[in-house]
Amino acid sequence: MRLASEHRGLIAKQRHFYLATVTPSGWPYLQHRGGPRGFVHVLDDHTLAFADFDGNEQFVSTGNIDAGGRVAMFFVDYPTRTRLKVFGTARVIAAEEDPDLHERLLDVPGGRIKSPSRRSIVVDVEAFDMNCRKYIVPRFEREAVDRMIAPYRDDLIAANARIKELEARVAELERGA
Repeated sequence: MRLASEHRGLIAKQRHFYLATVTPSGWPYLQHRGGPRGFVHVLDDHTLAFADFDGNEQFVSTGNIDAGGRVAMFFVDYPTRTRLKVFGTARVIAAEEDPDLHERLLDVPGGRIKSPSRRSIVVDVEAFDMNCRKYIVPRFEREAVDRMIAPYRDDLIAANARIKELEARVAELERGA
């Protein structure tokens, strides 16, 4: 299966996703992964990758990947109520094993990621699914809300200024009457 442009676009704008791995004993393990917009890179139609940021030093996900590699990635775009599940086989690559890849993954549309990272995770996509959006509650980031309400805020500021101007004019007319 090939990731289409709609899948690539949804992934590229995300600031987080949920990563599911499988423990050596067969149990699922789920972890939230976050970073700046675009931290998950679509390398091609079949491959995703991201820099693995230093965290709590437990290495559960990376250990599970080393043990078997099966992963699921769950992306949710709340404003459009869209979700994408990606299933694949992952591998952990130390930064020194492929420094060019690691450096590439630290570059995002907003600049360079400053969070410490010593490894990359590369996922060979085997399947994906976009399905029901019925119960996804829309959620918007502050910057998006600010953009949406800016025209109304500007109108309100202008209206309040005009009201003060008219009140001053009325007061002036009342003093003259």
